Amino acid sequence: MGLSDWTHGRMCDWVHSVFQVDSTVVETRPTEVGTRNTYNVDANGPLLAALIALSIGVGNTLIGYVVSRLTFGKDLNTFLAFVFGSLGVRAVLVVSLVWYCLAILEVHQVSFALTFSISTFVFLMGEILFFHRSYEQSKRSMRLPVSELLKKNALEMIKAMTAVHPLLAQA
Repeated sequence: MGLSDWTHGRMCDWVHSVFQVDSTVVETRPTEVGTRNTYNVDANGPLLAALIALSIGVGNTLIGYVVSRLTFGKDLNTFLAFVFGSLGVRAVLVVSLVWYCLAILEVHQVSFALTFSISTFVFLMGEILFFHRSYEQSKRSMRLPVSELLKKNALEMIKAMTAVHPLLAQA
């Protein structure tokens, strides 16, 4: 048994453990180059569960991003109503999808739970950072730069300097 045979055997053992391959269903099909193994991957395996959990997290984040981008320029009450309203709807949707995956589809529970919780945390932090960055950019765009203040014409400057302050005028 050479080194390549030993490595191939170890790799096959790893593939069998990760993908939960049923070794009785391995077929060998002849090809032009030689033989190729076709594996029947278990539908309830940990990789599929992790991909499903990750796709639920990505979908949830994308829906939140679209809703926030659509309502970002509106007044504060409308923006908050849409963002928190979509947060509630998305929470109900995600909880029902998680229940469906765990109870009906019976996906690998540990893989699904770990991937879902970690990805939800990471994507939620991304949403919060997006809101913060968007708010800071809009706040900066509303401020007048100093150069605009210096561009006032001379008459406005003289009026501003000679105008009596309202509190001084009352005294």
